[in-house]
Amino acid sequence: YETAPVEEIEAYIEDMAFWGLNAVWTWFDMNWYPEGFWEDPQSKGMEILRRIRRAYDKARSLGLTVGLTAIANEGFKAQPPKELLADMSEKRGGYYPESTICPSKPGGMEMILKNRRKVLELIGPIDAYVTWPFDQGSCGCDQCRPWVRTFMKINPEIVKEVRQQNPNAKILLSTWMFT
Repeated sequence: YETAPVEEIEAYIEDMAFWGLNAVWTWFDMNWYPEGFWEDPQSKGMEILRRIRRAYDKARSLGLTVGLTAIANEGFKAQPPKELLADMSEKRGGYYPESTICPSKPGGMEMILKNRRKVLELIGPIDAYVTWPFDQGSCGCDQCRPWVRTFMKINPEIVKEVRQQNPNAKILLSTWMFT
């Protein structure tokens, strides 16, 4: 959905609906865009958001559910100051060392929630939300270890943010790479 002509994406969504699929899911990778990208309507971040919203509009017009996936502690490109960066020692999958936020450090959880609020505002209405623990997520600092426990601890606050803008959204919990 990043580069194909939007009309082709819409036709594909229509095909999926005819095939019996019932949901369209996206992920807005915050790491690709700097904080404040939304101030420039021509930015790459705003372009991808327009594409996502158009896909959602098409899906809804066909009766499909639309959902968003998000890494629990992801940040915008090079956003957190050094003192809020996550410890890479518990990484799984890909990892963006310059944008992953430690939720246990003072100010970290507040930054995570502020980011989540902004992305939800920019994405618009969703029917479902997946909170995801790994890939570029997680933190291996002493306060976050083991990450699985910290991930489960911070999710209620993230869900509150989702529900403020999408009160009826279904919440799904990913257990990707739980050990």
